[in-house]
Amino acid sequence: MPRKKPWWLFLLPLITASILIFWRLGDVPHGMTWDEAAIGYNGYAVVTTRRDEWLQRLPISFKSFGDYKSPLAIYINGLFTFTLGMELWVVRAPFALSGVLAVAAWMWLVRQLWLKEAKDTRYLEGISCLAGLALVTTPWFLHFARTGFESGMALMFLLVGVAGMVWLTRQKVSLDNVHLSRSHSATAVLILGNSVIALAASMYTYHSAKFVVPVLIVSLIMIEIKSVRRNWRWWLTGGFLLALLLLPLGNDLVSGPGGTRFQQATILTKGQDPATIINILIFNVGSHFSPSFLVMGETVTLRHGDGKWGVLLPTIFLLFSVGVLTVLRALVIGRKVDKIWLLGWLWLGAGLLPAVIGIDVPHSNRALLALPGFLLIALKGGEWLVFSVPRWLVAKKLVAAAESLLIRSILGTVLLVHSLLFVSYLHNYYTAFEQAATEEYAEGYLEAFAYVIPYETGESKPEAEKILFTSRYGQPYIYAVFARRTNPIWYQGGSLIKYEFVDQLKASDLLRQNTMVVAAPEDGLPIEQADAIIYGRNGRPRFILFAPKNESK
Repeated sequence: MPRKKPWWLFLLPLITASILIFWRLGDVPHGMTWDEAAIGYNGYAVVTTRRDEWLQRLPISFKSFGDYKSPLAIYINGLFTFTLGMELWVVRAPFALSGVLAVAAWMWLVRQLWLKEAKDTRYLEGISCLAGLALVTTPWFLHFARTGFESGMALMFLLVGVAGMVWLTRQKVSLDNVHLSRSHSATAVLILGNSVIALAASMYTYHSAKFVVPVLIVSLIMIEIKSVRRNWRWWLTGGFLLALLLLPLGNDLVSGPGGTRFQQATILTKGQDPATIINILIFNVGSHFSPSFLVMGETVTLRHGDGKWGVLLPTIFLLFSVGVLTVLRALVIGRKVDKIWLLGWLWLGAGLLPAVIGIDVPHSNRALLALPGFLLIALKGGEWLVFSVPRWLVAKKLVAAAESLLIRSILGTVLLVHSLLFVSYLHNYYTAFEQAATEEYAEGYLEAFAYVIPYETGESKPEAEKILFTSRYGQPYIYAVFARRTNPIWYQGGSLIKYEFVDQLKASDLLRQNTMVVAAPEDGLPIEQADAIIYGRNGRPRFILFAPKNESK
């Protein structure tokens, strides 16, 4: 009687991911970044009016703050905010859902990659489960899955697309074979279509994917050249469909505003001489492989990490290092490197490319698409550590019966240490990081506007004829239109006429009639006279609010 598949090994990572990603989603990190507010508002605006905040109709690139955001995450977000409301957790919900789907796609990909190497079905299910748990418990992944960053959604689409491509290469018969069963042929067509759409979607979701996807596709074709030749009609069809889907994006990059982002964010457009560029590239590569970035928490901003823990836990970094050394050893002794190793290295290089040619390094957000490459190498390193070390000891006259015990002991030790480290990371994330990220996540904006809007609309008395709002924390207008759910046509038509966003407030502003003042502590206004104070999670005041004075003459 055939052994039943252990389905719990598939469900465990998905359930774990759902809990870790959605737990206190709208509360930690507390506050909404400029980009989250812009994504949430522009998504809501384009779904309700077909126009963004600048009244561009169904744009391919969203101008936003002049950074020209990729469109797909914004359109998807608009469906959520339109349906569920303009709330922080709603803005983050599609990115969180993408995180859970990314775990499923990653497990499917690992299953396809190990299909030929696995000893039996149970081993295949086990390595897929461990791969899923490794992704879920990686700070790099979890941090971006819980916030409104397009990179996390792009990663999900990339994993779906690559997993489909790998599945196609693993078929034993030619997909254009007339003897192929109808059900298998229909499955192949469905997976090919989904893979092409997912790869295109990744490029429409985040700028880094525009570099990563083409390089990764070419790399996979090179690795699986025999399969590609056997199924060349299907690969040619997929390439044609992908090119067709990318025509609007290509037109935007060439003749539209899409190329502006590339000019803003890369060192290749700064006019340096080739020698300088090469030196910068070498430094940038080193910064993304340094232990300070990978393990010790180095980051350009707390929006991209918690500042204490690196993007990889020490256990994953250790396994990755073992994987690197194992590959180097194989090359030295002339042993052939298998396809999983090769894909891991090529994925790593492709994923780091956008960050390496960018400014502000190391940049975990731009480099997020390299994470599967790190994990593939770490998984292979873990396999060598768990299985090769006991075999080596057995070869040294250790009792053969102890091999199984050694395998279980090494695997159990790694899992135990990894779990303890991850729990420590979570503790820091929900305590120290929550308080430290106050400024980076623009904490207090939504609460401030929730207090202000009733005075603007006349729901509270006295009604404010003018609202002076500090701009010390940057981009206050986007929080205003988000909190007010302002139609972009009304916004561009002067809906915020009562608001005046100022860099410096003065004590004399408190004497102005029918004027509400929202200040920052740095403005130096008398906090004891405030009608309300909004505090950050670190216990410090973020906004000091003074209700309008309406004294009769």
